[in-house]
Amino acid sequence: MSNLDFCDRVKDLLQVESRVIKRHIDRHKWFQHIRDKNEAVKDFIEKYGWLMREVYCENMCSKKDTCKVYKKVMINDNINK
Repeated sequence: MSNLDFCDRVKDLLQVESRVIKRHIDRHKWFQHIRDKNEAVKDFIEKYGWLMREVYCENMCSKKDTCKVYKKVMINDNINK
């Protein structure tokens, strides 16, 4: 993947995100006063998807050192700080 401009670890990322959402969705529904589970999942992803991706890419991904997507995200993140 080192020469490609896309993530080939999306399956792993989505598995991690799915576990996090399942673990926290009931409390998120309650705190956000959302009754519908699908709406709560959508809201959770909109609010915290960037954070789950950052945690995965920075701390769990074995290819971050050669990943152009990760480097692009980190450059943009450092610019915005």
